[in-house]
This record gives sequence, C-alpha cells and structure tokens, in this order.
Amino acid sequence: MTTRLGIGLLAVSLFAPCAAQAQGAGGSLGDLARLQTHVRSKRVSSFDRSGGNNDRFERIPTGERRTLFEVQGAGIINHIWITIAPPPPALSRNDIIVRMYWDGERTPSVESPIGPFFGQGWDEAYDFASLPLAAGPRDGRALVSYFAMPFANGARIEVENDTGRDIDAFYYYVDYVQLDALPQDMGRFHAWYNHELTAALPDGENEWSVLGPQGTNTTGAGNYLLADIAGNGHFVGSTTTSTRRVRCGTARGTT
Repeated sequence: MTTRLGIGLLAVSLFAPCAAQAQGAGGSLGDLARLQTHVRSKRVSSFDRSGGNNDRFERIPTGERRTLFEVQGAGIINHIWITIAPPPPALSRNDIIVRMYWDGERTPSVESPIGPFFGQGWDEAYDFASLPLAAGPRDGRALVSYFAMPFANGARIEVENDTGRDIDAFYYYVDYVQLDALPQDMGRFHAWYNHELTAALPDGENEWSVLGPQGTNTTGAGNYLLADIAGNGHFVGSTTTSTRRVRCGTARGTT
C-alpha cells in the first residue's frame, strides 16, 4: 500500500514595478471619481448575435478550443465573469483549460484549469470571496476575476474542453478599458498551475501530531516549491489544494 499526497497549485503574479497604476486605468474603486481621458470602457461577451436571449456558447465538444476574447491595440482587462453548465460534479472544471496571451505572444502567460484559477479546488464548487477573485453567489456557480491584465498590442483568451464530454453551455463576459497606448511601466499578468504527487512520510501524514510527536524540519528538505520567478515584478499570491489518495501498488492524486 502506497500513500501519496497530490498537490495542486495556482501561482499568480503581475510583473510590474508600478502595478497599482494598472488598476488606476479603470479598475480601482478609489479611482471612480477621477475623470479619465483617452479611456473607453468595452466588453466582449457570449451575447446572442441574433438579438435573442441565447447568450452563451452551446455544446463545446470535448477536445475543442474556443476563443473568448481577441482584441487589437492597447488596454487593460479589469473584470471577467464566467458560468458553465453543467456544474460539478457532472462536469469537471479541472479539465477546462484557460489560456491568455498578451501582445501577440505564442506562449500563454496564463495556463490553468479554470476551476483552480478562480479558487475552486478538488473538482468541487463552493462560494469563495477574495479581493481579486470570487465564486458565487450559490455553490460557486459564477466565476469572477478583478485582476488587472494589461496589454500593449492585442490580447487573446481561449478555453479548451478536456473533460471527455461536451460542455452544454458556457456564458462569459470580459470587461476592459481600451487605451491609446499602454504606459511603459505596465507589467503583464501571469498565472501558472502545477500538479505534483509528493511522497508521504514513512508513517503517514502526521498533521496536528495525530500519530505521535511531530518532528522539526530545520533544512527545508521536502518543502514544496511554490514559485521560482526571475525578472522585474512582484508575486501576488497563490491558491493551494491537497488531496490524499491511498491505492494498493500505485498512487494517484487529484486537485
């Protein structure tokens, strides 16, 4: 019998020395009274192009990618809202991948399962609230981001259905401000997801000393590396989930 601990990690960073100014271009509540010039608020959404009330992407087949947002020029995304049918556990939000690309780059700056990106772990749905992210108002059905995501020369957001079944309905909107030009000191939003099986202690996980006296770790051996970042910017935070699974002769972890 082998015991393993599966760890899922979503680390979020905004590479900018003056990232607070990005919120000032249309995102911060403290700037509501400030008159803006050369700023236009816009939205891209799944609205019904026929003028009806079917405001969604319908039947996204498994294995298919859909582009949610693709614009040219400069701007700052300041609000994303998404809801998906069916909800968990019928459809795993761990297997819907969101990718975000800035300034024509081919490598995504954001690549993560959509559930963990919005603070939803373990393939579950629950209400969650923080300053930049939220899920609610019932059973985590609506996924919301208020992170500022600047771009100087275009942006694209896509999702990929890796669930093994069709997504029945996908509703979304992306709010952003369109700028004549992005200030030079603006960074780019990055987020990445890690999923790793880690070895348990020989006698099992001794959390809260349930198996006996808890030892000490003075060397950092076995610590999980949350982020290894180089370059100018700052680390915003992370969400971490862990799940224990016990199998005979094998190990498996889920987030």
